[in-house]
Amino acid sequence: MDAAVVNALPELEFAQGTDHSFEIRSEENHSSQVLASLRQQLVGRQFCDVDLLVDDRKISAHKVVLAACCPYFKDLLTGDETKAKHNQIVITGLDHISLEKLVFYMYGQSLTISVRNVKPIMVTAHFLQLHKIAEICATFVSGHLVDQANALAVRRFLFTLGYRSAATKVERFIEKHFVPITQTEGFLELSFEEVSELLSKDWLHVESEEQVFNAAMRWIEHSAERSDMVDRILSCVRLHLLDKSFFMSEVFRNRIIRNHRNFCNVVEKALEHHLISARLSVSRSALSKPRCSPYFPILVIGGYREEICLSDVENYDSRFEQWKRVQSLRDPRSYFGIAVDGEMVYVAGGRDDCYNFLNSVECYDVTRNEWTEVARMREKRFAPVAAFLKKKLYVCGGFYDRPLKTVEVYDPKMDSWEDGIPMTVARRGACVAVLNGYIYVMGGSDGSSRPTSSVERFSPKKGRWETMPPMSKSRFGAGAAVMNGMIYVCGGFNSEECYLRDVERFNPETMEWSSVAAMPAKRETAAVLSFENSIYVIGGFDGSDRCGHILMFNPETNSWNLGATLSYPRSCPGAAVISSIRPRRKIIPSPRKRKMETEERVGTGNKGAIMALVLHHEARKIPCSDSE
Repeated sequence: MDAAVVNALPELEFAQGTDHSFEIRSEENHSSQVLASLRQQLVGRQFCDVDLLVDDRKISAHKVVLAACCPYFKDLLTGDETKAKHNQIVITGLDHISLEKLVFYMYGQSLTISVRNVKPIMVTAHFLQLHKIAEICATFVSGHLVDQANALAVRRFLFTLGYRSAATKVERFIEKHFVPITQTEGFLELSFEEVSELLSKDWLHVESEEQVFNAAMRWIEHSAERSDMVDRILSCVRLHLLDKSFFMSEVFRNRIIRNHRNFCNVVEKALEHHLISARLSVSRSALSKPRCSPYFPILVIGGYREEICLSDVENYDSRFEQWKRVQSLRDPRSYFGIAVDGEMVYVAGGRDDCYNFLNSVECYDVTRNEWTEVARMREKRFAPVAAFLKKKLYVCGGFYDRPLKTVEVYDPKMDSWEDGIPMTVARRGACVAVLNGYIYVMGGSDGSSRPTSSVERFSPKKGRWETMPPMSKSRFGAGAAVMNGMIYVCGGFNSEECYLRDVERFNPETMEWSSVAAMPAKRETAAVLSFENSIYVIGGFDGSDRCGHILMFNPETNSWNLGATLSYPRSCPGAAVISSIRPRRKIIPSPRKRKMETEERVGTGNKGAIMALVLHHEARKIPCSDSE
């Protein structure tokens, strides 16, 4: 339509007082259409007004799009009028393909991140200040690509770029896998500052301080120039925690250590600790600060002590053979379902200290040592079972007015519940196990309130529960664990023999149950789990009293042993094996305060004389090792 046509249009007159108006909104997909049009122009190089030069290659684009979508280009094009008029921007040090992908992403095209391109994409996005993209890449790297061989390099990479959240996650991985990581070439290439920081960490997963010392010496012995750093590196090792015989043979007579000018300073405090501990029986906790990661990562949660419903949560530290309190449940509970997903422990339902049935669910974050309440179940459930399968929490059965066969499924990402496929039989007080992608639910009491021997399993692929061969005995309040591809069911209660001590095993390949060695004592409502090469039966009730011992079963020898003693007997507890645990730190006396306490016990003059005697005697008695 040309101007002549427009001018020839008749005038329109409307009645006075008419004031009608309305708003025309842009179509829902208007922005997508605009981006699609701009993307077509980009591909066809239409109306492009700037070229990005990277590695002698050119990427054409529109200044207005770059400035609108990228903080780096916005600052560059609006902050300097001279540069804003230029039609070329030279960028050095970036990957051409990654920059091109990110430019197309600004125009609305999806961006695919893979193992091959995640590093250059992340570096380029960081340079362009596209921090959301860089954060996504960092999360991808820390969550999916870290292994023992690359963990140290990944941590350095993330920290260098400033993505501390992802880097901290990698740090947790390094702490957990400290021993194998120190055997890698990457460990030997760490700088003095990096290795010192690593060796000083409180949360290293080690069986003993000897492993930390061996790692330190491996790093020192890698290069002759490092021998001068012995005193500073060994100051990060808690030498006073070394076994005395190990200390005298591996530390005291090591040639590199003995030849260092500060040899006496290196060994003095450790010798002092061993000497004072041996002569005066000084508590280890007063003079030492052990690594805080126990080697026996089992939590025992809630249950009953006498007639008291508990909120207590404890962890067993096998290094000192003692139980340590960690954060308590928000509410006391017993007869609950329990399941673990990595470093998150969930307890669902049960009964509180006022005998109220519960639909509340609590989640324990091991890394934070913190319980939080998540979304509540739709039904209250007394004595349900719980299991994780494919990152979702299944809570099955229980009792509320009647035995339940309903199932609820929790999605941790959405913090929401949905109805699952009901079981074929109503059950309370059953036991549960996850094996080969199935959830097995065994025993319990059915709708008739009598213990049952029936077994069923849920197949997520088929979306239904399948009837399995029954156990040899009916069981209520039994516990189950998986080991070596088989399910073990321990103890329980039935109407014929009352409280049980026998154990049976299910082989999913033959679909058969068989008996194994019976427990040395009857157990009902005990917590049962597997850890390393043993099955643990924790607490419970024997028909007369609540139990305070852990029973340990070795499948290889088909035999039971008595394990650790609980802080106090408890029945109906929950228990979980966790990948790591970070209990609340105890206040450790300062070095100055510990020194004053030591001198008060021993006497400064005595200590110096004894130390001189030991150093002189051992220097004469023990030859130097050949290690260089």
